Amino acid sequence: MIALIDEHRDRFGVEAICRTLGATACGFITSRAYRAAKTRPTSARALRDAILIEEFRRIHAENYSVYGVRKMHHAMVRAGWQIGRDQTARLMWAAGLQGVRRGRKPITTKPAGEPDAHPDLVERRFAAERPHQLWVADITYVRILGGFCYVAFITDVFTRRIVGWAVSASLHTEGLPLLALEHALLSTGASRGREGLIHRSDRGAQYVSLSSSDALITAGVSASVGTVGDSYDNALAERVNGLYKAELIHSKRLWESVEAVELATKGGCTGGTPPACMKPSATALPRRLRRLTLTIRTQRPLRPDLGPKPRALQLPSCAVQRAQLRPLPLPYLLSASSTAEMQLRREEVRK
Repeated sequence: MIALIDEHRDRFGVEAICRTLGATACGFITSRAYRAAKTRPTSARALRDAILIEEFRRIHAENYSVYGVRKMHHAMVRAGWQIGRDQTARLMWAAGLQGVRRGRKPITTKPAGEPDAHPDLVERRFAAERPHQLWVADITYVRILGGFCYVAFITDVFTRRIVGWAVSASLHTEGLPLLALEHALLSTGASRGREGLIHRSDRGAQYVSLSSSDALITAGVSASVGTVGDSYDNALAERVNGLYKAELIHSKRLWESVEAVELATKGGCTGGTPPACMKPSATALPRRLRRLTLTIRTQRPLRPDLGPKPRALQLPSCAVQRAQLRPLPLPYLLSASSTAEMQLRREEVRK
């Protein structure tokens, strides 16, 4: 509260600020109390905290700025300070100090510093009526012996097949996403200027850069980007990255070099027995079954004592979305009459 008044006192005055704050639920200070707080001497705790914060910063810097609360507490005790662990955590938070965390993943997509005007043409609707209508793109990383390498993929939404990819030791736009785009255009035979082709990506600096935008315009492809820090806006590309790592990369503990990752990715995309993420979906439903609701009509039972005519089985849209990822289970393919006959036969056998 004191800092708020200090910030705005030259513009509004202390009396007006305290009177306005007193009319709200959070107002609790008067102008007299403000002046008393400003003239009150600094407390012993505040003086000790200021000294300890400087000592915290010195010890933290001497230990490569990696110590957390536990190690900083032991380091302060070894230095001769009588301080508790909770006080250590409070002063480290006040000083903006924190320990290093294990297993931190490299950042493959950095958001652009300036706002861009790329529209969102997909809005999480990852569906297409024909090939080369919607492509999704993303970048992932692979651990190698010398650090990391990066892999860019472009996937066709209709066929669920990787149509373009590139492997590089850096995140430069020319050597990674643009190379994957050129590979996709050449491998699919998609003519430049194809009407309706959308290139979907996240809002990373590699995809919203000037060189990337010029390449998409030259190829006649419409650019579509999602929001910052939202993986659901590019969920299909994230799924491809996960399958690529689970079925190809994680089969080996450590890759030797960028060339080894590139050869393995090439073998999975062009030859041998590719992983499931690199070939058309084997569980995709026929076009006649791609509806919001499936109706499976059954036949009239052979005997009247088996009950009335069963109604049509309506599957909700969520069941259809799950069915697009795997074949329909056997009970959905059996008619009600055949199921009733099987039940009748079982009862006859028991008798």
